[in-house]
Amino acid sequence: MFRRDGLLKGGDSEASQINLIFQTCGHPNVNDWPDIKKMCPLWGNFEPRADEKPLPNRLAEVLIQRLPHPKWMTQKAVELIQNMLIYSPDKRWSAEKALHADYFWEENPTVKKAHQLSMRLGVEAVHELEIRKRHQYMRANGAKANPTTRM
Repeated sequence: MFRRDGLLKGGDSEASQINLIFQTCGHPNVNDWPDIKKMCPLWGNFEPRADEKPLPNRLAEVLIQRLPHPKWMTQKAVELIQNMLIYSPDKRWSAEKALHADYFWEENPTVKKAHQLSMRLGVEAVHELEIRKRHQYMRANGAKANPTTRM
């Protein structure tokens, strides 16, 4: 929402999507996610070897990248997103719990009147299915799609 773009998009296969997630959120470990081998069949392809250093969690850094105003991404916003992206489903925040996050109760929220909001973004530009279709079309045809054209 802050970036007006998908956070973890770009994987064109399950393996490339998992790689993108690990590059952003770091490698999980068995202590954090005991069922990883059962829940993620491809984990064996990504699990660091004994002589390799696990990838670090770069989520906070990635969240701030390409923001028009990095101050929008407060520490409480980062904490909310991190807790919603915890690998283990048993430890991941539910939507209900997320609604009670400190982010929603910050002391000085950025407030704008409706006429001050930037509305240069059409609904089709944020609809995941439309974006996926447009991305597939562009890859297949090696062309740029008009961002306002629906596929």
